[in-house]
Amino acid sequence: AQASQWPGELLNPMPTPRIGGPALPTVDIQRAVANSASPSNGPPEPAEMDDQPVGKHLSVTSILSGEGETFIVEELNVPPRVKRILKELDFDEQGTVSELELKHSFAVIKALKKGLDISGDGKVSHQELMTGVDLLGRLAHQKAANSSDMEYNHLPEVIQHIMREWDTDGTGKISASELGAAAKAFKKSKEQGKLMKKIIFGMALVILLLMLGMFILSYLAAEMAKEMRGNDDGVMTAPSGASIKIASSDFETLPDGSLVLRGTIVDTNETCDATDGQCRLLQGRRGRSMKVSAKESKKQLASTMPDETFQELKSVTLREGRKKMKIVIEGFQRVTSRTSKCGSVVHLLAAGGNGRLTLDDLVMSADEKMQKFVSDGGLKNLFADGGGTSSFGRKLSTTDGILEGFFNLLEGTDWPCESQPLPNPIDALPERYVAEIQVKHRHEVPALAFSRMFTNPDGFALKLPGIVIDEDGNVWKTWRERLISQKGTDLKAYMSRYDMNPYADELRIKIGGLQMKILLIQGVGYRCEVDASEASMMDNLNSAPINPRMEFGGVIEEDGLVLRQWIMYTAETVDEEVAGRRMQEDKAVQIKAMIQAGLLPNIIDYFDVDTDPAGEKKSGYPYRIRMRADDKLLTEKTYLSITELPGPMDIPGILEANG
Repeated sequence: AQASQWPGELLNPMPTPRIGGPALPTVDIQRAVANSASPSNGPPEPAEMDDQPVGKHLSVTSILSGEGETFIVEELNVPPRVKRILKELDFDEQGTVSELELKHSFAVIKALKKGLDISGDGKVSHQELMTGVDLLGRLAHQKAANSSDMEYNHLPEVIQHIMREWDTDGTGKISASELGAAAKAFKKSKEQGKLMKKIIFGMALVILLLMLGMFILSYLAAEMAKEMRGNDDGVMTAPSGASIKIASSDFETLPDGSLVLRGTIVDTNETCDATDGQCRLLQGRRGRSMKVSAKESKKQLASTMPDETFQELKSVTLREGRKKMKIVIEGFQRVTSRTSKCGSVVHLLAAGGNGRLTLDDLVMSADEKMQKFVSDGGLKNLFADGGGTSSFGRKLSTTDGILEGFFNLLEGTDWPCESQPLPNPIDALPERYVAEIQVKHRHEVPALAFSRMFTNPDGFALKLPGIVIDEDGNVWKTWRERLISQKGTDLKAYMSRYDMNPYADELRIKIGGLQMKILLIQGVGYRCEVDASEASMMDNLNSAPINPRMEFGGVIEEDGLVLRQWIMYTAETVDEEVAGRRMQEDKAVQIKAMIQAGLLPNIIDYFDVDTDPAGEKKSGYPYRIRMRADDKLLTEKTYLSITELPGPMDIPGILEANG
């Protein structure tokens, strides 16, 4: 019962006798007794308590506290009904109610209250109590009587729905016979299913045999209908075995193997007096021999020419003044590029591994190998600075009369020149996305990248997990990073996973100038910290790579992909951030000082996908970010995948998405 409804003497008890130690604070016992009764119905009336039957354990005379103190129940200054309750709590009938028995009793009462609360309102009504007790009684009786009927109205509705299918008499109970009938029906349906599988397999086998027979009959019929066939020597013969003879209506072959035009053959007869035996009669045939020569055609080169035309390209002639140089072409490769003038470029591969020429519409450029090969051939000014550079190398300094190739065969049609420009990187990204990123960062202290405990057989220290050493001896730290970003907000989340600690992830959430750090271990967050942290320029670059200070650096090919390169100079970007009041001046001074010291990159290269011939990566999506101090690479981030998120993201959604 609630303590506020009990008589005053219960709340202010008189001192009680103690045995073996100081008095036990009575407030704990009062609270325990008060919580043991039902809060919904209040304390029972004295008459109701007196009418209850009393078990053997009414002889309980003491209460044992956790400190070892003993209190006589009869001497406690509490109402008789409270004493009766305390005596009823002695379930083992040993004459003593321990603190552990009180805890167990309260746990049982709490469990009953929770289990009997059918309505879910947190309270147990009298009806719910009686219903639960009645159900427990019926179930215990059925168990004791080994009843063949089983009630199911107390089970969840989804199970009741199935049970009703088996309850043929509608009594609300499942008898043993009904359950057995259901089991037999299920077993019979399984056997019928097995039989049906066998029938289907047999029918499929019969159909396969019929199709095989039809194929064999069709093959035999076709063989029998042939008027000629070839033997093992490649000679066509008639059914009689005679070789098939063919002739050309335009050409004829002389006995000496000469191929001549039919109709130009004449007989030659040289005669002499054979009586003296001084000469021989010569007879023969002659005709006009066929003359065959290779003919090459000249055509101006352009990337819009069909692939069939480039297949016939044999050479390209380059000229510088009166000097000429012939480049033998052994193959070509067309690469789709949205950034090109006409949607694709054509690489012409020179024989002997001497480099390549690249055509973008009518513009030709050469890689470093080709430039050296042409310069060594005497055309030293062909790739002078006057031509400039393109995405695929240095351009020719002039295009007057040198974009000509020699072909075996020419087709008169060119493909239309239709470019397919890409949007700016920020416009190509989805509104909300999650990106998986592989990070490589130059180790600040390479000596700490090795184990102090483990060595290889040669005695050298082993690398720590996640450490990579390149061919130049540079030491790199690598880890995986997941980025969640949403356009139109400053909400960003980064989750980093390190090989050195594979069971713990670091989650950073940034929004509104605040940063939250969480250490995630098996879905549980530890060391949660929130502090004021201005979003760094490097973090902003991950989700918004384009800004007014980025310059287009051209197109490159890497890993089978055609990529666009953008270049950002960080010092100039910091000045713009200050001018736009997005960064404080003292913060800008610190960043510039770190850039000058080489601790932060002064150049950031951003690469996005121009074209993926395999179709696996979407055009315009980011591919790689390189942060460098001049030519020294500091950090490299490679985007492994980008997945669009279905709906708006908030901090609870980010926490759920990261486990």
